[in-house]
Amino acid sequence: MTSNRGVIRQTHSMIWAPRWLTALVVALASSVLMVVTTPARAADGETELGATQLAAQTYPGVQLIQADFTSTISVPQAIIDEAAVNELYTRLVVQAATGAIGTAESQIIDAFVAELAKDPFRYVTPADARTTVEVGLSGFGTGFVVNAEGYLVTAAHVIAPDPDELKVEFARAGLRDLIANDLDEVQASGVAYSPANLDTLAQAFQDWYVRYLEVGEVSTTVSAQIGVATAGVDKTQRGQPAEIIKVGAPYPGKDVAVLKLDGAAHLPTLPLGDDADVPEGSTLHVTGYPAASTFSSGMSADSQVQPTITEGPLTAIKKTETGMPVFQTQAPASPGNSGGPVLDDAGNVVGILVASAVADDGTALEGQEFVIPISVVRQMLNETNVKPGESATTQAYNVALGAYFDKYYKRAMPEFQRVQALYPEHPYVAEYITRTQQAIDAGKDETPNSLMLWVALAGGVLMVLAVGGVGGFLLLRKHGKGPAPVAGTAPQGGPWPGNPGPQGHQGIPGQQGYAGQPGFPGQQPPPGQPPQHAHQQPAPAGPMGQPAWPAQPQQPASHPPQPPVTQPLQPPLPSEPLPPPPWHAPGSAPGQQPPPGSPPPVP
Repeated sequence: MTSNRGVIRQTHSMIWAPRWLTALVVALASSVLMVVTTPARAADGETELGATQLAAQTYPGVQLIQADFTSTISVPQAIIDEAAVNELYTRLVVQAATGAIGTAESQIIDAFVAELAKDPFRYVTPADARTTVEVGLSGFGTGFVVNAEGYLVTAAHVIAPDPDELKVEFARAGLRDLIANDLDEVQASGVAYSPANLDTLAQAFQDWYVRYLEVGEVSTTVSAQIGVATAGVDKTQRGQPAEIIKVGAPYPGKDVAVLKLDGAAHLPTLPLGDDADVPEGSTLHVTGYPAASTFSSGMSADSQVQPTITEGPLTAIKKTETGMPVFQTQAPASPGNSGGPVLDDAGNVVGILVASAVADDGTALEGQEFVIPISVVRQMLNETNVKPGESATTQAYNVALGAYFDKYYKRAMPEFQRVQALYPEHPYVAEYITRTQQAIDAGKDETPNSLMLWVALAGGVLMVLAVGGVGGFLLLRKHGKGPAPVAGTAPQGGPWPGNPGPQGHQGIPGQQGYAGQPGFPGQQPPPGQPPQHAHQQPAPAGPMGQPAWPAQPQQPASHPPQPPVTQPLQPPLPSEPLPPPPWHAPGSAPGQQPPPGSPPPVP
């Protein structure tokens, strides 16, 4: 017989102890377990966390990802096709004469600009001479750390946008000055173009340049923001370079990328869950750096490094045309969230955010965000021989948070200090150490006193001794000096308690340029391609310049009840009762009969 909880097996001769002694041993072990075992906090990684604690555990492992792209663009110089322009002029004169258009100067100019914008390639042709300029672009997204060695996961399109979309972005950035010069020349012509006319011409010029634009080789550098926020320093200025290990295809492909931070150690990590355990209707939590709030004007530098977390239900599980599963959720997100972790209620990463649905006019549809399940991420990690795992920093941090939210501040303090020793750049631990010390100084600590262990233990022993002593006395009186049991006939004992040792608080184990866009703040995707939402829920309370924690944080679920302890059975009694022993009074000879009136012999 075997058991994962252990059994007592007897294969040779056994010496039976009195029942009260066995009870003493079992009760003693039970007393120790009862006193030193505390409710586990997500010991198996599946216990639900309160929203505040989930955010606190998640933030350290979530990083702002910045991708910088540099290249050169080359465009031909423009030549006006005078014949085509004269033909247009003649046609407009006829229309004005026949009343098809107005005869006022502004009306004729409006008609001219509208015709030119319809087909700029008819009226402007490219010359052989070209103009070349150097252009730089930056895109932002979210990523998360999967092991202590510095491997991160983000969305592929954050660091490798679609080439056609990237070309458009280079055109917009690189041609801005060229188009401005063109508009200056138009205004210098003496024609009274209205502001609306100039806007229409600017778009026509851009369309023309993009057709003939040539983009040189693109150089990409990626950085992740690791470390502590420093007042007056934007987080984008403190990026740590990251190596691109592997990149998938932008959504609807396997929109996943793996990065590596050189020389990293003891980084805060996030645990990977199992998307098979996430049914429709589950609550999902989206964490990341939405550009609209991250780079909002008027925000302090400290606020810019604060991740945002939102939540919403998993509304559907779908598949792409290639058969890849996709989660649909109502958790709010927006450009900048791409590549960010999507968590279950236990704080496990069950997917990454990659896309959002859009209407026919290109506007984002609220409540229709798309998530690639974590199983797809695991496939890429396996292909690159990256093993996810909890870092020692995160293990200690989660233990400390568990104690902190239980108001066991004296228990939390050494764990927070351990985190700081392992990873001095931890973005939140210094603030928690300050808060913890303040709580201790204010007399708010509720850490159980170790003396309680010995008091409860002593009380349990005394109780067992008292009860067991009486039971043993009665047992001896009942059985007297019966014969010893036959060796080798004892049944096997039942299982011992499954948790014979003390248990402490345990922690969680150990941009989106949505599809079709590179994730640049403010960019609108073309119709049919999913952009991100611009709506965000407020971030939960955090330790860095955020609202105070709730006075009563959610308590963790307790351990499941321990299995019952089965007492060893007593050996069988003889089938025939033994005759009572002869009466023997002090001072009398053995075998002497009791005198008349003596009390009966004690069995």
